[in-house]
Amino acid sequence: MIKYCPKCGAENQDNGVFCSKCGTNMNIAPSQTKEHGSGMQEDIKGWNMGAFMQPVVWGVANEVYEALWFLVIVIPFIGWLAAFGIMIWMGINGNELAYKKKKWDTTDDFKKCQNTWNRAGWLTFILSLLSGFVYFIVFIVMGFAETGFNF
Repeated sequence: MIKYCPKCGAENQDNGVFCSKCGTNMNIAPSQTKEHGSGMQEDIKGWNMGAFMQPVVWGVANEVYEALWFLVIVIPFIGWLAAFGIMIWMGINGNELAYKKKKWDTTDDFKKCQNTWNRAGWLTFILSLLSGFVYFIVFIVMGFAETGFNF
């Protein structure tokens, strides 16, 4: 069986007393430790809008460097499709990745940080929709009006 360090989250042998990565005492009461892997707290899992809408910035800030794969968007033709798939993957798995990869003082600190990223992601999403709507009105509808085309 594997034990996870309550401080850094590193995997350790079940019989280890100290973390092999950071040296933290592994005999801390279970209520004081973060749960990882399949034992991760359910309220930590879930959709992360910040990871979905801003994968590169979110990934670097949360030390989840897999998010840099989003940069495949520069590949002609198929890049945008691959990037969208990566965005969805980051949205689904973002919380778990960030929780495991970055050192968090407490679970509450993690939740506060990710809630801020979720709000930023939703704000980005809403602004994207609004800018798309404005683009449609200004360039499409007004453009057709100038040509005499009626809907």
